[in-house]
Amino acid sequence: MKSDEEERESDEEEMKSDEEERKSDEEEREKERKSDEEEMKSDEEERESDEEERESDEEERKKERKSDEEERKSDEEEMKSDEEERKSDEEEMKIICDEEERKSDEEERESGEEERKSDEEERKSDEEERESDEEERKSIRGTEE
Repeated sequence: MKSDEEERESDEEEMKSDEEERKSDEEEREKERKSDEEEMKSDEEERESDEEERESDEEERKKERKSDEEERKSDEEEMKSDEEERKSDEEEMKIICDEEERKSDEEERESGEEERKSDEEERKSDEEERESDEEERKSIRGTEE
């Protein structure tokens, strides 16, 4: 009888041990499952973070490209403006030079006119002097005769 009792106790012990092992296995599986879930969650968060970083980088590159394009356009506009100003300055200098040349030509023409008048007056004076000399010679001849 004792042996049945011992066997029964042994069976109970074994059942308890089996139950504890089963519980322990179940707890272990639950821990692994939770750990796997946490790892998956962490991986997902990392992927999302990487995606956000990639999008942020892309957005930054777009802003830089836009800024570079605006700066390039501004530089082009400034170059055009400088070129127009240079052309305007050249035209203004040409106008000034043309005006100075015209004034110089006018002064030269006036000087030539004054010289011509002076030559004319000198010619008249010479003519008058010749006529005066001629009259004087006639007068001297008239007195001699």
